[in-house]
Amino acid sequence: DSAAFQTLCALALRHKNYQEAVMAGRDALSFNPADLETQLNLGLALMNLQQIPEAVSHFTAIVNFQPSRADAQFNLGRCLLQQPGKRDEALEHLQESVKLEPTNTVWEAELKKVSKE
Repeated sequence: DSAAFQTLCALALRHKNYQEAVMAGRDALSFNPADLETQLNLGLALMNLQQIPEAVSHFTAIVNFQPSRADAQFNLGRCLLQQPGKRDEALEHLQESVKLEPTNTVWEAELKKVSKE
């Protein structure tokens, strides 16, 4: 069922078993496409496998549904940086993530680094 696949996806991601996380995440979303946590976990697994366009689609789905999700904003920005012609859009998402979580020094450092490039 959906909960079992959600758990498997999260555990596989935590243990850096990205292929297994992708398979479980896709199965979980087949039961419940609106599950934002699974969308996030699947996006992270795909990002780690360098499957950037598909990762972007999952992070975008989260941001479209819940723009206040700073983690999705940040990861969407990181993925978009890897796509030609998407730098400005990437910076917008990175800036939004820092605005939503101003105490996250890692994200702020990433934004400063990218802004200088």
